[in-house]
Amino acid sequence: MSYYQSLHPPMLSLDISRSPLLSGALPKDICDFSFGGPSSPRPTGLPLLPNSPKLAPSLQTRLKQLAKHQQQCIGIRPSPPCNKPLPSLPPSVIPPRQIISVLELLERMDNDVVKEVQRVKEGIAEACVMVREYVQADQARVAEWRKKRERMRKETKGLDDDFWLNA
Repeated sequence: MSYYQSLHPPMLSLDISRSPLLSGALPKDICDFSFGGPSSPRPTGLPLLPNSPKLAPSLQTRLKQLAKHQQQCIGIRPSPPCNKPLPSLPPSVIPPRQIISVLELLERMDNDVVKEVQRVKEGIAEACVMVREYVQADQARVAEWRKKRERMRKETKGLDDDFWLNA
């Protein structure tokens, strides 16, 4: 018989009114409830009942040990549940003149960026005008070439032309 076939599902009591989670019996700073898995098999024949006097103390001690171990490993101490006011911000160590000079520098940089953007926009507009002029000149050149080709076609003598009759 294999290990997995010998395990029976745990019998859990669903008495919510006696739950240690709702009654506050468990420590509040424990976030990880790892109770062991298949590597630590449960003795068969012992149901998991929270009302069982035999299992409840061992569970409590195990949870306390887990909490102490977490605090030692991580170095976290549970914070007391009190509402302390936040500490005030330390006074600024930067003199106001330096703050003003930084703000003026940022203002000058912003003005420079605005001027550069305007210069680029003007360059783009000028390039668009140049492209339009080129397209118009190209269209005029193509139209002139077509006229010249048509004129040459008319001036060339065809086979049925009167020119060939006299020859």
